Amino acid sequence: MAYEQGVQRAQRRASELSVGVLRRAELIATQIDAAMAAASMDVDPATTCGIDDIARMLAVQSRYSHIGALARIAPATGLILCSTFGPEANGFALPLPDHVRRERSVRLSVRPVPAGADYFVIAQGDVAAFVHSGVASMFLPTIKDVSLGAFIKDGGPIVLHRGTPHLASLRRLEQTGASASFDGSRLLSLSASRTSDYIAFVDFPATWVRARIYDAAAWFIPLGAVLGLALSALLFLFLRNFTSLPAALRRALQTDRVYMEYQPIVDMRSGRCVGAEALVRWRRGGVLVPPDRFIGAAERSGLMPLVTRRVVQLVAADTAQFLRKHPEMHVSINFSALDLRSGLAVELLTKLLATTGLPARNYWLEVTETSFVREDMSQVINQIRALGVRVAIDDFGTGYANLDVLAGTKADLLKIDRQFVHAAVGHGQASEVALAIFGLARTLCLEMVAEGVETQAQAEFLIGCGVQYAQGWLFGRPNSVAALSQWLDETQRGVSEG
Repeated sequence: MAYEQGVQRAQRRASELSVGVLRRAELIATQIDAAMAAASMDVDPATTCGIDDIARMLAVQSRYSHIGALARIAPATGLILCSTFGPEANGFALPLPDHVRRERSVRLSVRPVPAGADYFVIAQGDVAAFVHSGVASMFLPTIKDVSLGAFIKDGGPIVLHRGTPHLASLRRLEQTGASASFDGSRLLSLSASRTSDYIAFVDFPATWVRARIYDAAAWFIPLGAVLGLALSALLFLFLRNFTSLPAALRRALQTDRVYMEYQPIVDMRSGRCVGAEALVRWRRGGVLVPPDRFIGAAERSGLMPLVTRRVVQLVAADTAQFLRKHPEMHVSINFSALDLRSGLAVELLTKLLATTGLPARNYWLEVTETSFVREDMSQVINQIRALGVRVAIDDFGTGYANLDVLAGTKADLLKIDRQFVHAAVGHGQASEVALAIFGLARTLCLEMVAEGVETQAQAEFLIGCGVQYAQGWLFGRPNSVAALSQWLDETQRGVSEG
């Protein structure tokens, strides 16, 4: 039962993904059809490739985001007569088609301009549409170890993909007419288009299926108690070893059950959102595991480097497009003391900047105050700041860092823990400690970020104390990067209208 339910859950997830990929592939197909139709409509053979004809093709191309270029070709030879690439592509002979279907030919990996990019080309009659081969990276989700994309029906080639799909297996599944299959090594799911020649696919590794089988098994294990005390004891020992928190977390890191949410950080002076903190989440069996519980388990079991690598990978995938749209903003990423001591933080931040192509100012590093009790951390922090990444001391006031070490570390910001934010507007010893922390930050010339701000009274008090930034439910709860982007658009629209 666990096996059947686990496979069914994995198949449903694969089907959802393949339907999403199909919608994106159909969008490209629709743009190709529309662009080629517009480029072919009412063309006077006498003016083909004239100034007006090229201007017409340029106007058509500009209307469709996925069309990289349009060209007039000689149907018999595939020779480019003129195109929106410019004169340097004229005379280029398209290679023989990789596939022909319904009078349309498909060619893969075509480079009409020597120093240009690769395209796949759809040609019909004397019109050819060029689609950038890297278009898949723009709209296909990045999921660890999962291949997905689209290929052409009736044995056609793969034209869009991420990962390394197994084309022979996909074609065998297409021939059977089934929409999904699991052979023990990979789970395949297909979604065929009714309006185009594309079939979307998802190729899951067996680890994804096994993870769902394990989850289902955890629900059925109590039923084994009725088999007797001896069998119950064996099942208990198996369950304790198999479904321990670290073991379950290790499996979940390979799936989308571990994901990121982002909480806005606002400028207290202007009220505008300036960034967001990336917060890792884990949904286990439909229930969210508290972060302090599984992060603590990861640190004790030695899994923290795996968690950090997965977090940085997810942040890169989530925020690259968001930060290009909002280049003035940043995303804060939490690292552990072990990440700093081992050099993993420097390695991952360097790769993050190289992978996203974004400037270092778009990312902040957060590390807890207790990490600074070791004086050898100063060198690592300085290496990170040399990359251009700002460094924030997280949960300040809850640890026991030596003030001389803090002063010599050259951090950029202090993040004030929520307990001191809540205490600041009250009376007594806790509020005096909060005020002392604010004064210490000003003395060290560090900007401050207040955490857990929930009321307007707290916000007004913090502004009076010179706190520059804040985050908390008063401004926005953690959510997906898509929800953050929508919230930001609505907020900025409201500010503009105001």
